[in-house]
Amino acid sequence: MIQVKAQPGTEVPATVTLPFVDPAVGRVIGSRFAAIHSNPPALTAGTDPAVVVKGRTVWVAAPVESSSEAVNAKLFLALLDRILQRPYHLEVDTHPAVEATLFHQPERSAC
Repeated sequence: MIQVKAQPGTEVPATVTLPFVDPAVGRVIGSRFAAIHSNPPALTAGTDPAVVVKGRTVWVAAPVESSSEAVNAKLFLALLDRILQRPYHLEVDTHPAVEATLFHQPERSAC
């Protein structure tokens, strides 16, 4: 994930909390690092922004839209719902080399 600092006036609804602890705390199953689902968990929540929202802009530290995991699709839609009203519309005003594609899939409740 990209490490950033949020600017004043932005909302940070999520922070990055790394799933490991100080090696001096102990070992977990022969490892010096804990997995996200094991003990000990991270000692404190992270402070680096994972999601930053300002107006109708959302920045996310990880590429959640590039994964096929269902939870990432739900997160992506929840972030869109946070800043846009449905039905969504797409308009692109950019360099001529940029191409945008929008799929209309009402049977999947997509656009």
